[in-house]
Amino acid sequence: MKEKREAEIKTYVLAKDKAEAFMPLLAPGWHEFTEEDDKILIGAEAEGKAVGVLLLAISEEKRHCELEYLFVSEKYRRRKVGTALLNRALRVCRQFEADSLKCMVVGEEGSGMDGLLKSWGMEC
Repeated sequence: MKEKREAEIKTYVLAKDKAEAFMPLLAPGWHEFTEEDDKILIGAEAEGKAVGVLLLAISEEKRHCELEYLFVSEKYRRRKVGTALLNRALRVCRQFEADSLKCMVVGEEGSGMDGLLKSWGMEC
């Protein structure tokens, strides 16, 4: 029997001009962020495709980060894409020397997001 190989997941902090491939993964209304908004878009890629996106807000005083939006394409859920996005978000928070990461995300039923965030000790 052939073993199913997991696709390699790559994550990127995306500049506004490099984020176009990830925009279809954002829900309506989330497309209007700018780099001046202190928001950072993080994208995940697998098999050469945009498969996940996370929007992180940095407080004005740079002491707190807020996870505002997290989405993983259905085909790639439960394949560590969300974990890779959260790991990258934590690295960004550390770069800003933030004291906390708050969760502002509400997952749709059956998306697996609740389980992912709870496994990270987050309550949303």
